This record gives sequence, structure tokens and C-alpha cells, in this order.
Amino acid sequence: MLHPVASEDLERAVVHAHRHRHRQLLGGGGENPVRPLVQLQNLGRGTQPAQHLLVGIVLGGARGGGGDSLGHGFGVFPAPWAQREPKILLFRRPRVATTVPATPSCCVPLDSGRVLAAADAVDGLRALGLDSLEGALAYTGTVARAAGKRCTYRIPVGGSAWYLKIYRGLSLGERLRGRRSPARREWDNIETLDRAGFEVPARVAVGEGGAAVGAPVRSFLLTRAVDGDPLHQFLRRRDAAQGQALHALAGLVRRFHDSGFFHRDLYCGHVLRGLDGRLWLIDLARVGRGAPPRRRWLVKDLAALESSAPSAVSRSARLRFLLRYLGKARGDAEARRWVRAILAKSRRIRRHVPRYG
Repeated sequence: MLHPVASEDLERAVVHAHRHRHRQLLGGGGENPVRPLVQLQNLGRGTQPAQHLLVGIVLGGARGGGGDSLGHGFGVFPAPWAQREPKILLFRRPRVATTVPATPSCCVPLDSGRVLAAADAVDGLRALGLDSLEGALAYTGTVARAAGKRCTYRIPVGGSAWYLKIYRGLSLGERLRGRRSPARREWDNIETLDRAGFEVPARVAVGEGGAAVGAPVRSFLLTRAVDGDPLHQFLRRRDAAQGQALHALAGLVRRFHDSGFFHRDLYCGHVLRGLDGRLWLIDLARVGRGAPPRRRWLVKDLAALESSAPSAVSRSARLRFLLRYLGKARGDAEARRWVRAILAKSRRIRRHVPRYG
């Protein structure tokens, strides 16, 4: 039976189901945890388009999973109500990347709308000639990193710095995958993660243009520098500071995944430790979101950390990190399955030849 419910009730139901489903996936879903059975439905007139809606099966007070005769897997969420009969809830399908309004109230459009800037940074942008798309793309200065068609510059500003990331050209596949440039995706992801309570760099400006079809081929992103150091510098130390950093990192990654996010580039160099000890996430253009995220994305994030961790991090320290992430006091069969999956993916990452030096 289809139960129509208010939109705010749908949001609460989705959040509740996602959180408990993700705990099941981490704690006892087996080597191939099942995913909820979801089917697109034609809901008729007066509703949201079918491609934006899903139907999920929820059983009150139960926990488990299985499949049907057609081979569809399904998961059972513990619902907030204590009823035993099945409930079919209508909820909005989670998008891989959550966007924000085109022009947030704290931002100012510049260069005929091709540039969006933080209101408190407009004067600084104009002083540096970065208040237009062409001005930003023509910038030359201290190169922090160059990777193919992407180049990142460090720009001193007062007693701090800004980072300017410029994209000059996209492949045809990248253009056809979406309507947003990589710079705009990261701009939106920073806003989404900031609202979710994660430490991310403050946004300064974003600009894009140069394509009539698909994602813009030229774009730039400006963010404020974080006062801190890459996490792997602390992990090289064989003392209590290393253990504290690993403990904090495990908690951060678990909270990140519990919130439905996955990074896809979660290397130790993309986590910064601020002067106050807080951990910051950077390089967020590829961040996605699911409800819950697929297990393969969780494994990939953990394997990226494992493969990029310094050799000073011992095997026992890596195991303690994983147990902290899984919320377990000691290893068991489920933890061993995670270890095997992470190490297998880590070996593939290490064999991968980097595209850029």
C-alpha cells in the first residue's frame, strides 16, 4: 500500500532509514551487504517527476536483508514506529552531488554572472584583477601544484593566502557527464559540507564559461588557505601525536560516511590538521553523496588513506584506526572482511601509475 505523507515526514524518514541502514552495513551486513530495493514509479499527475522519486520498503522494528525471485536485493530499515506490517514510503532520490542555490545571499555575481564571489572578498578580487573569468584564467604566480589541464596557485593576501585552482579544458566525457564545471562542483560541495558541520576551506570565488553544450570547459575556484599542515606530517611521528591524529581521523571519516558522503580522493594529503587540532577536508570536487553510500566507495576512501599513510604508521596502528572507524573494541570476522577488501583496493591504488607527476 502506498502511504502519502507530508514532505517534512519524508525527510525525517529518509534520514532515519539512512542512518540505521548505514550502521547495518558497517556492523553486520556481511561481505556483500544488501542494499534497499528501490523502484522508480510513475506517480501520475500532480507529483514530482518520476526520475526524482523512489519507493522504499520499510519494516517497523525489524533488521535484516534478502532478495526476491527476480534477484533484486532488499534491505530492511528499523523504522521509528513500532509496527510490524510493511510500510512503503515515498521519498526523494538522493543525488550523487548536492547543489546549492545558484546565487546564495552571501555571494555577489560579477563579470555578467560568469563569476560568483563572497561578498566580503569583492574588493580583494578587484585589487588582484581576479574579479572576471578572463582575469582569473590569465593569472600567473607561484604554482602550488600542476596536474595536466589543472593548475593551482598560492596567492599571498595580507597575512594569509588564497588558493586559485584553474581548469583549462575538459575531455568530451567530462563535458557530457554534467552541466557544472569541476570548479563549480567543488564550490557547491564545500557549501554542502560546511552546512553539514565539516571543516572545509572558506570559499572566495568561482567562475566558469566557454561551452555551449555540457559542462563549461574553463573554470576557476578560489578558496582561503587553512592554517595547518597535511595530516601525513603528523603520521610520520612515532609518538602519542600519531595515535591522536589517527583517532581523530577515524572519527572524522566515520562521521563523513555516516552523513552519506564519500570523498573518492581521500588521501592523507587531502586532510589538514589545523593549528587548533581540528581536521579539515580539501580537494572536494569529486565528493558524492548516497543514502547510504555504496560499500565500494567506503572501501575506496579507506584504501586511499591506507595506501597514502607513511610507513611510520604500524600495522597495529592501522588496525586500531579501522576498529575505531567500525566502532568495534576488537577484531572479528566482519573486521577481517573489511581488512581484506581495503588491502586489496590499496594494492590496486599503489599499482596505479599517476597521470601527473
